[in-house]
Amino acid sequence: EESAEIAIRLATPDDGDDLARMRWDFTAEDGPPDGKFEPLESFGPSFVRTFRGYLASGRWRIWVAERRNEQHDERSVIGCVWVQWVDRVPRPTHRAHSLGYVTNVYVAPAWRNRGVGGRLLEAAVEDGRRIGHALMFLWPTEESVDFYRRAGFERSDELMEHSLFADGGEAAPT
Repeated sequence: EESAEIAIRLATPDDGDDLARMRWDFTAEDGPPDGKFEPLESFGPSFVRTFRGYLASGRWRIWVAERRNEQHDERSVIGCVWVQWVDRVPRPTHRAHSLGYVTNVYVAPAWRNRGVGGRLLEAAVEDGRRIGHALMFLWPTEESVDFYRRAGFERSDELMEHSLFADGGEAAPT
């Protein structure tokens, strides 16, 4: 797509449908643990409501990669990275009062290995630096470790977790 330009920008409420489709595609790619998942037709509207609530909260920064083809007046979201601010209890020794939790980094398959994911992550990291996060953290897949290392992330042995569900899964929707 020689005539396409890729722009990195913050998401707006109008991006909800594109982000719902990408989240659904991401789940379909990995295959849900039980082999079942909600159809896009019902998942999409619920996702959009949640996404818009996240934006309104001011605690989320969602970066998107948008493919722009001015010749055909087309635009589409082809990638995203989500960052949630996590407040820290203030200390007299630290200036930074928040952390950035990086999640849902995704680039549509046709656009992978073209630098789109790196540009998205770079925008999110620079934003976190500007905001004053103390650090940014994430849980990588084994396949994504090198990608995150190239962006300056390092493995840490400090994190501990406790699954609140006997099977290690997630809570059922309420």
